[in-house]
Amino acid sequence: MSDKRTVDFIKIINYTYGDVQIAGYRKDDFGWLAHYNGRPAGVIEFGVLPTRKKAFYGVAKSLVTGKDRDFVYVQPQI
Repeated sequence: MSDKRTVDFIKIINYTYGDVQIAGYRKDDFGWLAHYNGRPAGVIEFGVLPTRKKAFYGVAKSLVTGKDRDFVYVQPQI
């Protein structure tokens, strides 16, 4: 099987910015579950300062609504 990419292949990264709520987080590595208008919008993995992470986890403990194998879910208030 041959590689379908050519020399003309261009990778474009398209960041979109918006105000979202954090509805949960990964247990094993960093990642926040983002909701936009009450619907899942993706996972925030990059660009979060360590001070913001620390502040979030300090508050998130009191907002936990459930857990599964991979995620801890919180009330989407942040």
